[in-house]
Amino acid sequence: MDNLQCYVQTRYSYPEMRAIWTEDSKVRRMVQLEILACEIWAKLGYIPQKALNQIQSVTSLNAQRI
Repeated sequence: MDNLQCYVQTRYSYPEMRAIWTEDSKVRRMVQLEILACEIWAKLGYIPQKALNQIQSVTSLNAQRI
């Protein structure tokens, strides 16, 4: 992201909007999508329920850790 774009995003957006685009927020949304996909795969029988339960229990992901 160039400096002008960064400046415009921080100066002309609400804090709630900026919070949506933080790295942690993006990672949380990606993980939510992956979990939903795994739930569908489990329903179709491709992922065992035990594995799905483990996947769903992951709650401590953040952008820095990844």
